[in-house]
Amino acid sequence: MLHKTVYTENNLKTVTCQAVVENLECDIAIIGGGLAGLSLAYHLAKHGKNFVLIDSQKIGDAASGINGGFCSPGWSVDFDTLYQEYGLETAKDFYNISLEGLRWVHSFKDNDTFKLMDFNTGIVNLSLLKSEESARKFFFKNNLIVRKESQFISKKSLKSYVNSPLYQSGILVKSGFSFNPLNFLIGLKKEIQLKRSGVIFENSKMISFVENNKTCQITLANGSLIQAQRLVIATGGYGGDEIGYLRSRWLPITTSIAVTKSLPEEVKEIINPNFAFSDDRRAGNYFRLISDNRLLWGRGINAIKPPNPKELKKLTQTDIKKFFPSLQDINSYGTIPFDYVWSGKMAYSKSMMPYVGRFSPRTYMLTGFGGHGMNTAPAAAILLAECLLGLSDRVSIFKKVPLKWNGYKFGPIAAEVLYRLMTVKDFINQNMLSIKEQ
Repeated sequence: MLHKTVYTENNLKTVTCQAVVENLECDIAIIGGGLAGLSLAYHLAKHGKNFVLIDSQKIGDAASGINGGFCSPGWSVDFDTLYQEYGLETAKDFYNISLEGLRWVHSFKDNDTFKLMDFNTGIVNLSLLKSEESARKFFFKNNLIVRKESQFISKKSLKSYVNSPLYQSGILVKSGFSFNPLNFLIGLKKEIQLKRSGVIFENSKMISFVENNKTCQITLANGSLIQAQRLVIATGGYGGDEIGYLRSRWLPITTSIAVTKSLPEEVKEIINPNFAFSDDRRAGNYFRLISDNRLLWGRGINAIKPPNPKELKKLTQTDIKKFFPSLQDINSYGTIPFDYVWSGKMAYSKSMMPYVGRFSPRTYMLTGFGGHGMNTAPAAAILLAECLLGLSDRVSIFKKVPLKWNGYKFGPIAAEVLYRLMTVKDFINQNMLSIKEQ
């Protein structure tokens, strides 16, 4: 883990799984124990399938266990973009698949294995770039399939959620929720172990794989081999050259999170603790109050060099002061203090949609979930599991998503420049809105 996170304070107890120490044979080998790989393993274990899952680290150490813990319907790209790219019916299908994943995650809410999940219903998407009138028109222009999951919040009503001079309106996503992502992964790990013990291996890094007519041979860093009939690449932003061609189809993008020290009780009058929040900028903030009145604040993306902890504290402090100046009035510390800051890498595809399904005769992909929230990887895993189990071919919808080149060495530079340009455009739009309101 790059940095200790707030989730490690009160996490579920888990038994560390051993590393692969001898050659193994199985029907399906899953590479990557993040949310995608574990969700797939859960369904395979439920059906008694012969598989193994390996992770290069400890389960929960990478992006799936250190993110903001947001789960809401939809994908990283909005419904209109899906409609324009794939047509109305396919856009509806994608949206319904995302709902399926959300409901699956939600189904564990009262499961005893998932204690300390810190489940909290309700996500509010805040509008910074649109006036209340234009945001309202945009909302009611949305396809009904999207609109029925949400509720428009006027600027006047918004004060019940957040007290900020900058936000113009909001959309309450009623089916959305936030939770502790690390404990969810630990819970999944326990459920899989209950169904099929000895199939999860940690600290077992794949360094290469070869597919032939009969099997896939996976070579690990310690020299051990895994012979599998089928292979699933479920790595995220920490995957490297070992995954071959797929590594050239997405970029590792870093996002960062900071958590303040405990704030006075009055913070609940500024930020409603019953909801999680994000805004409508292209790389906007996302935040929520967690235990002990601490503010979890996610910000920015970096394709080249992420901020160091000192820089991240400074940048986050500037963000919070800008959006919630009234926090300064109740904050006895003077400057906003932080208990935790950390960063994590996620895999982003150029189309902002994940890669899922058969890649070659014996190799499958389940990757590229950066920016999608915690519902889409489980949703895609359900479809891929159905395919591997011979139950359905619903996963074929992802054949419509092109495997776009990531730009090689120039890709991160292009992504960083694009992000900077989007940030400037958002800044201009925000200031033009402020001028119009005056």
